[in-house]
Amino acid sequence: MKRRRNTDVFGLSFLDCICCGFGAVILLFVIVNSRTDEPPTTVLDVPKMTEAERKREEDLTKLRIQQTQREIGQLKDDIAVLDVRLADATKHRDAVIERIAALEQQINAGSTTATTSQAEVEKLKDDLRALEVEIKQLRAAIRVTQEKQDGDRVRAMVGDGYRHYLTGLSLSGQRTLILLDCSASMLSDRIVDIIRRRNRDASSRRNAPKWKQAVAAVDWLLTELPIDGQFQLYGFNEKAFPVVASSDGTWLNANDKSAHDTVTAALYEIVPEDGTNLHSAMELISTLSPLPDNIVLIADGLPTIGKGISVQRTVSGKRRAHHFQEAVKLLPRGLPVNVILYQMEGDPQAAAAYWALARASRGSFFCPSRDWP
Repeated sequence: MKRRRNTDVFGLSFLDCICCGFGAVILLFVIVNSRTDEPPTTVLDVPKMTEAERKREEDLTKLRIQQTQREIGQLKDDIAVLDVRLADATKHRDAVIERIAALEQQINAGSTTATTSQAEVEKLKDDLRALEVEIKQLRAAIRVTQEKQDGDRVRAMVGDGYRHYLTGLSLSGQRTLILLDCSASMLSDRIVDIIRRRNRDASSRRNAPKWKQAVAAVDWLLTELPIDGQFQLYGFNEKAFPVVASSDGTWLNANDKSAHDTVTAALYEIVPEDGTNLHSAMELISTLSPLPDNIVLIADGLPTIGKGISVQRTVSGKRRAHHFQEAVKLLPRGLPVNVILYQMEGDPQAAAAYWALARASRGSFFCPSRDWP
């Protein structure tokens, strides 16, 4: 009779199963990590800043701030001196007017020698004319100095409290192009609210908080333009369009107040709607002659429409990143792009993509707070 072998549950077969199980788990982790550790798709090659370059930029910024503070202080002192001179000249003028009136009254009453008094009156009138010229010149000098202190602005923008935050935006170019996203996504930061608001009437859409903030940002930018420069404002949704239709393809003078008023009035009439086609916005840049030397791009996410692509109900994040990369290729070389991004939910790649664009083009990037500007 054969003897039955004892069964050992911890034998070789069990160890094989355990090893296979552990191997499968390790393989799973390797696959997952290989996908998550992939570097994100790069939009542009971002130049790395060395420590020396960063320190040099910081020192340069501090020097500029100190120089600006000194200039503002000097302008304030100049205005104070001019105010004192104006007050003295005005007081002297009033005294001369009173003296002339008194002499004329004496001449009419016959209480003084007419020839002598008339000669004095004529001399006082010459002094009065000289004082009037001096007062006019002083007032003009005060006005010019005040304009320098205010940043040479054609028009001012008054907000709730102090809203001139340090943004890093550079508006020193001779030709500044402002591109404003006018798509339906500018109605809100939340997708649910966007869907709800886009079906409302035009007036309600214009009064959406996010859209009003973007419009106020453009209004603020227009007040910050160099007075000797030029500007143009285009909006874009499914296509790019000039905010003032009659100004298409031309540059407007920053020192022309009527141009500012026309653009601002048209800006407040825009109704955000449709999808986002960044390709059309970048494409129009090359049509401007001469080209801009500074671009301000106001957007809230990656585009949903590409070149020659019809509007789709849903667009994946990968597809939107592709639309963005294709649009950026149309940007002429050497033009700085300053990005103001109103980040919205469901688009986590937008901030990195727009930051890379601003960094590579030597522009600036920031996400404004809810109370800016």
